[in-house]
Amino acid sequence: MSRRLTRCIALLAIVYGPLLAANPKKPLPWLGLSFTWSETSTQTHMLHVRNVARGGPSERAGVRTGDFVATINGERVDFGDELEFLLFLLERKPGERLRMTLIREGREIPAVVTLAPLAEESRSKWERNLEMARQKRAQRAARPPS
Repeated sequence: MSRRLTRCIALLAIVYGPLLAANPKKPLPWLGLSFTWSETSTQTHMLHVRNVARGGPSERAGVRTGDFVATINGERVDFGDELEFLLFLLERKPGERLRMTLIREGREIPAVVTLAPLAEESRSKWERNLEMARQKRAQRAARPPS
């Protein structure tokens, strides 16, 4: 390695090292609910809310267990699989607002969920869910077509 390149790397480490050490991980957004995918008779996917975290962003927005999320920010919730939805969430930031259309007892109900930062102690669980979703997609892709 040349002396010039070595100096450049050292300078970058001096300048950016403390910044990276102070903020090693990007805060993850927390929606505050668990879900499964549901498909309607018209082949439309929706998120079926299985659990709402007490005091979490979804509960504060009025989301209830049993609701179906039909749209987010005006777009149909047709992510295809868990991985695509988790990647969608990963692109969001705490504090961002998601406008949702919920289906509850056959009626459409608007809700606005303001994402909160995920507690750092929950990060490993979130990352495991992301990895499991990646594995599920890989397994589906590896299956021969029927």
